[in-house]
Amino acid sequence: MDSVLRIAQTADAGFIQAGSMESNNWDVHGLHGSMEDAWVVRFAAEPVSVHELGKPTFDMAPNPTSGRVTINFDPTVLPNAIRLVDPMGRVLIEQRITNTHGPMSLDLGHLSNGPYVVEVFHTNAPRAMRTVLKR
Repeated sequence: MDSVLRIAQTADAGFIQAGSMESNNWDVHGLHGSMEDAWVVRFAAEPVSVHELGKPTFDMAPNPTSGRVTINFDPTVLPNAIRLVDPMGRVLIEQRITNTHGPMSLDLGHLSNGPYVVEVFHTNAPRAMRTVLKR
């Protein structure tokens, strides 16, 4: 079973995540006193996306934020749903979009500091962007 021990922001606005995994030392040479292997993953500061569609379909500001973000949709696309996903892949917010002609606001102030993926779904393909929360 994997366990996340720490997530921290790097100097270049990326993130580093450290954790451990219970194992029989399958991928580490030598037994180091326990039955756990440690791991570290670095996330670059570039925007994260799921299946690029050419030009972006929405803008989001402010980023980073301490609370609300405003999402402005490209007027040439018709978004129909939005989803907010945490670093562990859990869906935190999922809602239908009914007004596609104006800006939309999401309140993220109740969330912990860290990266979150906002996905806007439209015309059979998602567009995703990372939001970094700071308090």
